[in-house]
Amino acid sequence: MLSFLVIAPVVLPLLPDAPQPLILGLNPRFVWLMVVFIAAIDLAAYLFVRFYGAQRGYLLAGAMGGLVSSTATTVSMSNKTRATPEVHRAAGMAIVVASTIMLGRLLLEVTVVNREILPLLVAPIALMVAATVAVAWFVFRGRGAEPVEPPRVRNPFRIMPALVFGLFFAAVILATEWLHARFGASGVYAAALVSGLVDVDAVTLSLSRLAGEDKISQAVAAGILLVAASNSAFKIGVILLMGTRRLAGSVALCLGGAILVATGFVIWFGMG
Repeated sequence: MLSFLVIAPVVLPLLPDAPQPLILGLNPRFVWLMVVFIAAIDLAAYLFVRFYGAQRGYLLAGAMGGLVSSTATTVSMSNKTRATPEVHRAAGMAIVVASTIMLGRLLLEVTVVNREILPLLVAPIALMVAATVAVAWFVFRGRGAEPVEPPRVRNPFRIMPALVFGLFFAAVILATEWLHARFGASGVYAAALVSGLVDVDAVTLSLSRLAGEDKISQAVAAGILLVAASNSAFKIGVILLMGTRRLAGSVALCLGGAILVATGFVIWFGMG
């Protein structure tokens, strides 16, 4: 708890909330916020598991993480399965829950920023959610009743994985800004692909503001779907790197359908 209090309410407010030329224009507070998110989800998952058991505890952590950052949730759950492989089912369901909530959050953001493109996204995102839930039911069915041993957590606060991901997060931000500067409007898809690796909210909100004419609206809708697909694919990569292959296989099956649906609609919008 004390360690978390140091990086969140102590360190975070001290960091400048503006682009800094010395670190290539990055906003230190924004990058550190991702580190805080991952640490917070780690701590919340530990507390939920202590009070509600592993199965329900991880699902609650996944739901909470989906409201904040499904990517951070994936990092947190992957680290847990590397340390305690026996919780891979509960962790996998938590990642799927967080990813599903993330899709709903995208629709909410588009509704707030630009309702004109909402009709273009309702059907694709609804199908993505349906595909994810259907496959998840098949992958995890009957497993919720199985006993899950409480994870042997020595310390729920692990700063190093959060710091490593924070550095990667900063690198992706720099790459996205370079694509915008280098290719301008034609870099929408490339920027969406790169930005979607670590953050879906910022790029979704910025793309939504671009919508206007029909073709531009279709390009924006395709870009947002590309963000969702890119983020889902990135989560599978994160699990392979930080978690276990068993967890990666389960989550890949669940999110694979959503990725295929999003890709199909991106091609459809591009042909239109």
